[in-house]
Amino acid sequence: MAHRQRFAPIFHRLHHLFSTRGIHAEVYETIVRRLLEWSRTGMDWYRFSYRRETDPFRRLCLTILLQRTRAERVDGLYKAIFTRYPTAKALAEADVDELTGVLRGIGLYRRKARRLRDLARVVVDRYGGRIPRDEGDLLSLPGVGRYTADIVRAICHGEDVLAIDVNVVRPFKRMGLIRSDREAGDVLLKVIPPGRRSLFSKILLEFGMSVCRPARPRCGECPMGDLCRYPERLPRR
Repeated sequence: MAHRQRFAPIFHRLHHLFSTRGIHAEVYETIVRRLLEWSRTGMDWYRFSYRRETDPFRRLCLTILLQRTRAERVDGLYKAIFTRYPTAKALAEADVDELTGVLRGIGLYRRKARRLRDLARVVVDRYGGRIPRDEGDLLSLPGVGRYTADIVRAICHGEDVLAIDVNVVRPFKRMGLIRSDREAGDVLLKVIPPGRRSLFSKILLEFGMSVCRPARPRCGECPMGDLCRYPERLPRR
C-alpha cells in the first residue's frame, strides 16, 4: 500500500494521458509499477564503470564515445582515455594522431578523436575548461544535442530532467504506446512526473540496453511480456 501511495502521482498522470486512447489506464499503471520493481531486482546500473563518472566534461566525452559503439568497448577504454587526458585542457592540447591511437578499437574512432579535441578546445576557450550549467550554453557546444545535455544536467548537476534516447523510447514503441519519434518526448514527459525523471532516465536506459535490446531482445525476461505483442513478430527458431 505504501509503495502504491508513493507513486500515486505517476499513476494519476498515466490515467489522464492514456484513458483517451481507448486503452485502460491500469495497463500503464502496471507497466510503471513493473519497471520500478525491475529496477530494484533486475537492474545493475553500475555494470559499466563509466556510469560512475560525474565530471561534466567527461560525461560529455562519454556520450560522444558511446555513439554507434557498444558500451562494453567504451568501458574497456574509459580509464585509459581519461588517465591520458584527465581535463578539458589536456584534451584540447592533445595531438590528434596520438588521440586517434588511444581511441582505436571503438567505432568511428578517427572522427571521434577530432570531435573530442574540438569540443575540448571550445570548452577551454569559451568557458575556461568548465562545462556550463545553462541549458542553452550546453546545447551550443559542438556535438552536444538534447540527450547529451540532459544526461549532464541529470547525472552531474542533479537536475530533474528525463534523458531520452532510442533505448528509452524502444520499449514503449514495441508495446505500441508511442507511435512515432516525434511524440516520444511529449508522451514520456507526461508519464514520468517531476521529481522522478532522473531515476527513470536510468531505469529506462538500462532496460532498453539489457532487456528490450535492439537486436535479440530478451523477451523471456521482460516484466511486460504479457502486455507486449512484439515477440509475435520475432522469427521462430
